[in-house]
Amino acid sequence: MTDERGPRPRRTALARVLVASVAVLLVAGTVALGRDAPAASAITVYDAYVREPATEDVAAAYFAIRNDGNAPDRLLSVDSGAAGSVGVHDLPGAAGHETSEPLTIGPGQTVRLGPGDGHVMLESPVSPILPGQQVTLLLRFEDAGQLLVSAPVIAIGAEPPGGRQ
Repeated sequence: MTDERGPRPRRTALARVLVASVAVLLVAGTVALGRDAPAASAITVYDAYVREPATEDVAAAYFAIRNDGNAPDRLLSVDSGAAGSVGVHDLPGAAGHETSEPLTIGPGQTVRLGPGDGHVMLESPVSPILPGQQVTLLLRFEDAGQLLVSAPVIAIGAEPPGGRQ
């Protein structure tokens, strides 16, 4: 393509993904700063991490969600610019390897996603997920709104945040 300024470089697929990811993060960051979320969220997300994937096509994210409020809240969805598809899987009581959304967190309850206790599946990563990186997750709750969570990628066998495998 050319215009009066001369030739314009073509955007590569990676550049388009990067631009889209930055746009999502800017919008999510605005929400996480409380501009669109309820003022007094009772939901806290902590001990987030992504385990180094054993294969290039999927990775698993884990974290704990605490509800300090007096009413239940529900995790409706999780998104990430790091993967083509994202979903909550394998919660206790779910049949087989299936999407388990929405996830209800009762008042005063902590729900911990961990190996054997459910995870966020990151399918079709847009680039390799390697130890030392950070993966950004956008969690959408029914009442608490949107929370932006940064999860470090840790090596296979490394101790995760909070000390639980």
